[in-house]
Amino acid sequence: IQRIDADDDIPWANTIPTDAVTATEIIPRFGPGAAYVPCKKKLPAGTELQIFHEEQGYVMADFKFPGDRQPTRAWIPLVCVANYQSVDFQVFVTATPAPTPKPTPSPIPITRYSTFDTAGNITAFVDSRDRLWLCGQNNYGQCGTGRKGNNVFSSRRILENVVDVQLGFYFGTALDADGNVYAWGRNEYGSVGVGSESTKTVTKPTKIKLGDVVELAAGDEHALAMISDGSLYAWGRNQRGQLGNGSTKNGYSPKKITTPGEVMSFTAGDYNTALILTDGTLWMCGDNSRGQLGLKASDKPVTSFVQLPLQNVAQVSVGDYHVVALTEDGKVYTWGSNEYGQLGNWQLDDKESQPQLLVKMDNVRAVNAGDYHTFVLCHNGDLYAFGRNDNGQLGNGETANAYQPQLVQTDVREMDTGYAHTVVVKNDGTIWGAGRNEYGSLGLEETGLYTDWTRLVPLPY
Repeated sequence: IQRIDADDDIPWANTIPTDAVTATEIIPRFGPGAAYVPCKKKLPAGTELQIFHEEQGYVMADFKFPGDRQPTRAWIPLVCVANYQSVDFQVFVTATPAPTPKPTPSPIPITRYSTFDTAGNITAFVDSRDRLWLCGQNNYGQCGTGRKGNNVFSSRRILENVVDVQLGFYFGTALDADGNVYAWGRNEYGSVGVGSESTKTVTKPTKIKLGDVVELAAGDEHALAMISDGSLYAWGRNQRGQLGNGSTKNGYSPKKITTPGEVMSFTAGDYNTALILTDGTLWMCGDNSRGQLGLKASDKPVTSFVQLPLQNVAQVSVGDYHVVALTEDGKVYTWGSNEYGQLGNWQLDDKESQPQLLVKMDNVRAVNAGDYHTFVLCHNGDLYAFGRNDNGQLGNGETANAYQPQLVQTDVREMDTGYAHTVVVKNDGTIWGAGRNEYGSLGLEETGLYTDWTRLVPLPY
């Protein structure tokens, strides 16, 4: 509604909807004077009016009798006028203004990358030009910037020609296109693999003595590498037998280990190592304090690989004290500690040594275990989460633990999770994060908890 002062500029905006009769001059608040015609004459429906004033149930208007060239000014009963409103003797007509153009926001660019990894309180991306970028906690130089003690809140480039990156809690490893392995960060237990027990920290990527590598994995403080002939090498902390070399002695440089068969894939958890053989069987070594190895829980380290009661295993991921596995038919199994609900079934005991089918979870594409939480990604892009959530790492808008799977994201292509933060890539290429950013793990300038998914731009564009 547009208000217009009552003058000659008022548009011809009103019509007579039904036949009406003009009124004889009355005594209005403002007298019409000689210019107004006192008459009674029938006006046909549809006659256009130009209204100037309203008084006592009448409007003063110009109109044309049929056949007239010049308008006549007279009073018309208000009830005979359509589409008319007035307040304080000012005329209102309906107007449809053109839409106000909205400013076009500057689009956030799509980050181009080839791979990424999260672990502990750090995040790494390899961009489309094979350059490695890291952000997050840096108290042991685990961001590889050449110094330690200053957390990195905006990703820093640290290495070129990289094809893969695998992070531990306090260290990182990278594989270049020539099959060389670089490592950096805390080396107190040999995690960096430089061969020196006296070297406690390595703040820049350093090449270790291992070549022709085709695949890497990193646990909390140990790492593994496979070379082109299928041989597997391990180094780092071994207090709980996680190197699988028959001892509990730390390894300060890569050493070949004996495997129970031809290895299809391998992964490292905080205190465990897991192998999937080409026949689909699952083998593990290391800590068994929560029944992670499919055996009765015990504090005694298991230094050689033992087989678990699962067949046709396609993927496995190991957290602090729990394990999640995906079989070839899309089924999910969990076992180990359930202290925070990380097994996805509140009915399970805290020390569940036998793999348990995660009900109502099928058609699954990938699984990922954080330290005390778990993510399950379905083929349709739905992402489910459960377990510890005190830092919002599940991305469900809360900080309460989840004891059963909750849908937390959709249209997801890839995901990975660390100690208290999670990163996902959606099908449109956008990158989102949730959880704790106290150390810059999400690459955001503002610290705090991000319990809802927040758009990340971890690489320059």
